[in-house]
Amino acid sequence: MVKKSIYIPMPASSHGFKKINDQWKLVNGDCIYERDELVPVIPSAPINIDTKELASYRTSYQGLCYVLARTGLQSNQDLPGEDKPETVAKVYRDASDWFFA
Repeated sequence: MVKKSIYIPMPASSHGFKKINDQWKLVNGDCIYERDELVPVIPSAPINIDTKELASYRTSYQGLCYVLARTGLQSNQDLPGEDKPETVAKVYRDASDWFFA
């Protein structure tokens, strides 16, 4: 069996692509966290949430930040999110600029 390769020219700032061992690999991707909610594993079981702490986090990431805090981790508050529409617009614009370049 012969493998065929397709050459795709990639700009240096190729939005998360990197050439590794003569192959282009996707090494990074931007995402937009569009939905944040806490859902109990057992629907009939109540979950106790510190609403004051929950309110201290960005609205786009409240549930995620709350859960991460339970494990001793912190979230990056500069991530794109619907509560900061300019950050979402930038992700889409950068991806579109790269794709159509």
